[in-house]
Amino acid sequence: MRPFSRSIVFALGLLIVTTSVAQATDLCVVTNGALTFVGKKFTIPPKNQCKPFNGFSTDSEYFSSGMGCTSADGKFLHLQFTATLTEAPAVTLTWFCGIPLPSLSGGSCVGNELVVPNTVGGNVASGLASASRCTVNVP
Repeated sequence: MRPFSRSIVFALGLLIVTTSVAQATDLCVVTNGALTFVGKKFTIPPKNQCKPFNGFSTDSEYFSSGMGCTSADGKFLHLQFTATLTEAPAVTLTWFCGIPLPSLSGGSCVGNELVVPNTVGGNVASGLASASRCTVNVP
């Protein structure tokens, strides 16, 4: 291979690596216009498939785990995750969100709160939801 050809191949490889690193690697989901949950390294699964959704809230008060699935027709991302408060009292939020694809906007979430040790359930929340690619450091 000629030196010029090697330089071109090297430059293209460097461009691809740099572009990959610069792209957002997380998914931020805004629930009810208030809480934002980050799915670390979450990519939207192909049609009719699911992937783990694990992360935290951007206010650093909740850690979350759950599942994200793309509908069989590829029109919706369905997310279900449980978020647990990192401080006492133990508060657990369970969310179910339906977010249209590919726009990631105009979706909705329904959430339920459980407070332990009182095991008081309630405070059901519902509202609009949206998502976007993002990069957020772990708190």
